[in-house]
Amino acid sequence: GNTAYSEDYCFPPGDYTFVITDVWGDGICCNYGQGGYKMYQGSTLLFEGGEFTDSATEPFTVGETSVTCKSWCNQITIPFNSPSGGVAKCDFIGHCNTCAECS
Repeated sequence: GNTAYSEDYCFPPGDYTFVITDVWGDGICCNYGQGGYKMYQGSTLLFEGGEFTDSATEPFTVGETSVTCKSWCNQITIPFNSPSGGVAKCDFIGHCNTCAECS
């Protein structure tokens, strides 16, 4: 409880659906705490919520941006065990590996 979690993902432009589920059927706000979720594209808030029962569904659209997957991934260092050793970028599951520019 009382922990904020943040994830960065790199989506190509398009239409998507965010789905959050709760097996207890009481959502993440408000009877047993003040949980919530927010989705941003850059600094633009796409949606937010927290009060639901079994699930909440949020459709959203990712538009074109000047920050590409490649430019975003090149800003961070992601270590992994490569055959040649060292550090690689744009190579982690669920994030930049879906970026066509980094493939």
